[in-house]
Amino acid sequence: MKTHLSKRLDSLKKFKTKLNEHFIADDSEWLDINVTPLGRVDLTIVSNKFDKGTEAIKYIDQLFEDLDNFYHKGFTTFYTVEDAEYLLYNKITGNCKVVFPKVAN
Repeated sequence: MKTHLSKRLDSLKKFKTKLNEHFIADDSEWLDINVTPLGRVDLTIVSNKFDKGTEAIKYIDQLFEDLDNFYHKGFTTFYTVEDAEYLLYNKITGNCKVVFPKVAN
């Protein structure tokens, strides 16, 4: 029997899979999903496969309807691959490491 948390995580995994299938065509494209403790879902999508109109937003809104009620839409930011490279946005991997610069005394 699945727990409520397990069902939430399953719905989030399906959400991410559908976003990947819709927006990500190759390794240069990527998306990041940030979920706050209160369930706000912020999206960053780097893809050349979205129009600058409302079609992408409508698709995402539709996906949110299928997501567990705990989650709600936060910020959604789109970048083309070229824009992301220009802004030095990099794909986030599972092995994130925070590096602080050394300060001279």
